[in-house]
Amino acid sequence: MSRWKGDAAIAGLGITEMGKIYGRSAADFAAEAVALALEDAGLQKSDIDGLLINGNGNVDMTPYLQMTLGLEDLTMLNVMNAAGSTSGAMVQYAALALDAGVVSNVVILYADAPLQERVGAGAAYILYRFAHLTLAKRGMTVVLALYVALMFVHVATGCVALGLNLPLF
Repeated sequence: MSRWKGDAAIAGLGITEMGKIYGRSAADFAAEAVALALEDAGLQKSDIDGLLINGNGNVDMTPYLQMTLGLEDLTMLNVMNAAGSTSGAMVQYAALALDAGVVSNVVILYADAPLQERVGAGAAYILYRFAHLTLAKRGMTVVLALYVALMFVHVATGCVALGLNLPLF
């Protein structure tokens, strides 16, 4: 039976500004967080040979983020999504890879940027997550067209109920 040594450690932490921050992408926040974590750990980008990305559905959080971050020669790269347990799974995955000698230094990364100026947080999140859909791109036009059509039906129904035969066309 093999034994896991379990001697992995978190060497650096990078936390970006949080709150109502607009005009930045998840990739921007990710790059800043990685730079802060590397500085905190006293490491250089060239020291990193593993990258685990929390695949939270954000379009920036893909394996291509490696290039945006300027990380090269990685021996481990994975986008993980385990719902609410992703962070724990990422730490375990990194620790096991370190223990097995696959990697020496791993970046574990989560970043998101769903807020949009002058849009409520819930609406911004929905627009952000479904922006790739045609309906989302033309959402207000579709909503207004449906509203006008329903109002037309409402007026016509009201006229019929009152016994009015108004030509509507």
